[in-house]
Amino acid sequence: MFIFFLAKLFLGQGKALKPIFIGGLLIKSVAGICVGLVYTYYYSAGDTFGFFSDAQVLNTFFYKMPSDYFNFILFGDQFSDITNGLLNEEGRSLFLIKNLSLVSLVSFDNYWVSSIAFSIISFLGCWYALDKVIAHFPEGKWAAVISFLFVPTFVFWSSGIIKESLAVAALMFLAGFLLTMVYKAKSKPWECFFTFIAILFLWKLKYYWAALFIPTAITTVLLVRLVLPVVPGRNKLFETLLWIVVFGFIVLGASNIHPNFYLSRFLHVVVENHNAYVIASHSGPVVHFYNLEPRWGSVVMNSPWALFSGLFRPVIFESVSFFQIVIAIENLLLLVLFIFNMRYILNAWNSKYRLLIIGAVVYICLLAIFLTLSTPNFGTLSRYRVGFLPFFFFLLLYYPSQVVLGKIVKLKID
Repeated sequence: MFIFFLAKLFLGQGKALKPIFIGGLLIKSVAGICVGLVYTYYYSAGDTFGFFSDAQVLNTFFYKMPSDYFNFILFGDQFSDITNGLLNEEGRSLFLIKNLSLVSLVSFDNYWVSSIAFSIISFLGCWYALDKVIAHFPEGKWAAVISFLFVPTFVFWSSGIIKESLAVAALMFLAGFLLTMVYKAKSKPWECFFTFIAILFLWKLKYYWAALFIPTAITTVLLVRLVLPVVPGRNKLFETLLWIVVFGFIVLGASNIHPNFYLSRFLHVVVENHNAYVIASHSGPVVHFYNLEPRWGSVVMNSPWALFSGLFRPVIFESVSFFQIVIAIENLLLLVLFIFNMRYILNAWNSKYRLLIIGAVVYICLLAIFLTLSTPNFGTLSRYRVGFLPFFFFLLLYYPSQVVLGKIVKLKID
């Protein structure tokens, strides 16, 4: 059924998109296999095989006591009796293991087949976002193709049996659905259903991504669809300030949803995570901050360095391994694109997509800052930042891709 669905989706694509679909799908599947190989031969320890081992433990309950198995899948938590036999009992890991168990039951209980299945699910989320971008921003087609399907670190760290695979699938689906909501496109019932599923998965697996993405999405939809059409005499500065105010109120209102977001302890959680990662990294490469303390003054002072490091580090001379060199080359490309895009700032400010751009920039910057502050280890950061990397690449490639495409068309005409 899964293969039939993929074949039907492939046949529904236009002639130009079919090679991209096949290429993206194959690269994603291979990346999932590579994640397993890297954790087998390169990293001394990793959670991917631990997750699969736990899923196999759950599968034994399916064959012995199917009613208990499905009761645990639906309602079980870290306090259940079944959980006592698992390696991973933390809530987010347990949620992944439940879903992995369901996938492995129809994947011959094979790690590599299950890894490919997770990779394909991640690919489908990215493809949905790409489809919506092409529908609403046809001029950004090639920027989206590269950003969503072919950025090396994004493809790698959103594939295989890791939390990011399902989280990225959910995040990209929500990004695509956001465009549908903003531009009043007709949504199908299945899209609305999967939106609720995507929100659940994103919150369960990467609640800090959801804590920033969902408020930015709600703010943008509220302003574009409900507020600004009835506000007379508005201008660009007013719209921007209003967006920031509404976003701020939504974030403050949502700060009680998760204990780590309580205003009384949020900064303490960030600094405690930072200190734990610094200790665990030993002499490994990390982002160093100046006297980071759980005070807003200290966080604000260190935020510019956190933002730059989250977006553009490690650089070439900081790299000490093959993987870091690959990341550094990618970061160098991002920095070059960022500098090149300085000439297009006014274009973005005057764009009819201004509020979407503001939402994307706020999400990217805040996530980059707080991810870097709380997880300063370069290796971990390169994995966690896949939550904003495709959107960052898309923004930076949007205008340059049109310039390059325009020159190619001009050469063909000449």
